[in-house]
Formats: sequence, structure tokens, C-alpha cells
Amino acid sequence: MIKQFLKDNEENVISFVTIFIIIVGVIIIISMWISNVFSKKEEEPRINSYTNISYSEIMKEEYENVLYRLLKVNNYEQLYEKIDKNYLLKNNLESIDAKNFLIKNNYIGNEIEIISCNVIKSDEIYIFRFYYKNYSAYKHVNVVEYKPNEYYISFEEEVNSLLDKKSIVKGEENGISYELELLDIKTDSVKFKINITNNNSLPINIDFNDINSFTILGNEYSIPLASVVAQDKNEITQYSSVNKELYFLISNNDYEVCDGIQINNIEMNGEYFDILIEL
Repeated sequence: MIKQFLKDNEENVISFVTIFIIIVGVIIIISMWISNVFSKKEEEPRINSYTNISYSEIMKEEYENVLYRLLKVNNYEQLYEKIDKNYLLKNNLESIDAKNFLIKNNYIGNEIEIISCNVIKSDEIYIFRFYYKNYSAYKHVNVVEYKPNEYYISFEEEVNSLLDKKSIVKGEENGISYELELLDIKTDSVKFKINITNNNSLPINIDFNDINSFTILGNEYSIPLASVVAQDKNEITQYSSVNKELYFLISNNDYEVCDGIQINNIEMNGEYFDILIEL
């Protein structure tokens, strides 16, 4: 019967075959496209997970190499520049005192052996918590990364202590983003670096020539800047930034219980408001 059909339609056989091949080809292409779409959806979480794991593993190795160098006694000056200023404040340590403290408590030495590392992520901050051996003592040291390859070091035993009062504070309010970094701390003073970016369509004005434009606030006190460096321009236009160092005369006890730093009398389009940066 098929042979008779082919014989009767001999002239159209090539056309039938061609159409058949085209139809089959279209079906295969559609099937492959559908399969590819679903496989991509299934793989996306795996790809993201792999990326995060890879970053942690890479930085573990990098910071391990950093610690092998910085925890040596001879490299103390480089270590001191990286130590969490809040950790120094909490233990009433300045440069010379800190060195004696770290040596006495076996945090630094000449026989460093890294044993293990755990990674903790809080908001945008990574904490690389290393367990290590120095001579016969076993210790913890934390590398707190607030930006890729920008970090500070703390010897806190409790991770929660690292999250209470940070050396770096970032945030945004009223279209103004800020980043506040604790630079130096002494028994009677603190110094910060602040970056302020205006994300509003209108310019903002902060009087950088007024010592009262930035104040440390506590439960029963308000402490203005100790001094200012005169500036000609106070206006911050859209998407532009200003960097400034803030120096306050404040005792350790008062700083430990302060609420934060307030930026006062920010003016935008004739209206004034304040921003509190909580510490």
C-alpha cells in the first residue's frame, strides 16, 4: 500500500521528505530551547552559591598569609595600624601598652601556626575568625572585612562583641549616604574620617566651618568638634562627595557610652534637618 502511494506520488516524494525534515528540525530546536531555559533556572542558585563559597575560600587563604606576617613581633607597627580601635579602647591600650599586652597574652610571637578559620557574614561585613597557635598558647584573631581587601583586626573572643560598636559605620538617610571610620583613639580624644555623598537631585549645605556641625551625643552630654579646618565651599551637589576628618576631645568612659555622632543643620532647599550616625 505504501509502495503504491509512493509510486502514485513519485513527483511529490521529495517535497514530502523536505517538509518532514523541516518539521522534525523545528520540534528538536524548540525542545532544546525549553530544556535550556529550565536547566538555567535550576543552575542559577548553584552558581551564586559557588561564587560566595569561592570568595570566602579565596579570602581565607589571603588573610591567613596576612596574619602569618602581621602576628610576628617584628611586624608589630604594621599590625597596630590594623587593630580595631574599639578593641584598643575597650582594653585601655595605646601603642606601647598594646604591644606589651599582646606579647604578654601570647597574641603575637614568632611561632605562629594557623589551625582553622570560620567565616561569619553580617550585613555587608565578613568576619574571618582564625584559630591559631602561638608557642604553646591557643588563641583567636578576627579579620573584619568591611570592603573587599579593606579590613581591621580584633582579638575579641566573643564574635558578638565585634558587632556591638563597629570601627566602620555606613548608612543612608534623607538621600544622604555616609561612611564613618574610627581612625585613632586615645585616653582623652578620638578621631574619625567621614565620607558624605549627596544622592538628592538638589544640593545640600553643611557648614564645615562651624565646630557645632558635628557633635558626639551621649545620655547627658553633647560634645562639638575640637577644631575645624576652614573650607571655602559647604555645598555638596548631586552625586558628589566630601571627605573630612573629625577630631573630638572626649574621655574613654564617655565615648564608650555615647549614642553616636550627629550631623547638625543640614540645609536643602531652605529646610534644615539632622542625621544621627549610631555607633
